[in-house]
Amino acid sequence: MECLVLRLDGGGTPNFEWLFGGIVGEGPGGVRTADQFDDWLVDPISFEDIRLDRQLFVDQLEVVWRGGTLKSAAPARFPVPRESGRSLKAMALPLSLRLATHAMIADAAPKLMLGHLRDKILGFGFHNERVSAFEAPVDGAEELEIAALDLLEVGYGDQVTVVDVTAFQNSATPKRLQTVMTSAGVIDEQVQFLSRLLARNDGGLPTVDDAFAFLYNSYLRPVDHAVAQSGANFFRHRDEYFLLDPDAVSIVEAGLTSIGLSGRHKVCELDTEKAR
Repeated sequence: MECLVLRLDGGGTPNFEWLFGGIVGEGPGGVRTADQFDDWLVDPISFEDIRLDRQLFVDQLEVVWRGGTLKSAAPARFPVPRESGRSLKAMALPLSLRLATHAMIADAAPKLMLGHLRDKILGFGFHNERVSAFEAPVDGAEELEIAALDLLEVGYGDQVTVVDVTAFQNSATPKRLQTVMTSAGVIDEQVQFLSRLLARNDGGLPTVDDAFAFLYNSYLRPVDHAVAQSGANFFRHRDEYFLLDPDAVSIVEAGLTSIGLSGRHKVCELDTEKAR
């Protein structure tokens, strides 16, 4: 059993009704909003049963939160095979632990986002006004295309250099993520809560769900700032850097090396007339 300390910055109880809706609930007017049933849920039928009696579940979780600690079954960790031959490390959380984790990450989100470069970082965002607080991987596709075309307009060309971080989640480490959270001002209880969940993954950062994808997005902050300080025109979508100047590849690669990562790059051409 995991016994984890629960705390929001400033105290109080999370809005579990909102967080529940973003995972397995329904939005206003009965519109289904849950899009995470593919996120390694072991028993979606059980989750559906809980959804039908959501208020009881939420009320019980609020009582647990006010007690200050959560005792939960340990997360299930397992490899997911991929076509490349490499396996993806995944982790499934019991629903009560998953909601508590979402509460912690949502509370830390404003501090983590302070370090994001406005209009430079796309994908895996956080929105406290939406039913689903954390963006899904499919969100932002149109935003990506617009950003790429805008980048090309600045350079009056049709080529962009893309640097893809190599095996990000297998190469990133919980210890360095802990440093990122601490430097962003996330309170110690939340840093320790999240670090304990991730530390037992036997290396790398596990795929869990959209909330963790948002959290991992901060890992590349040192690289973002290094590229911005160089004056290069760029943006990042998830773990890919889009560069107008090919010479900026070395800056991205040096930044990745400084945090224990590496990347591979390619030149892409866009038909700007057709896209517009």
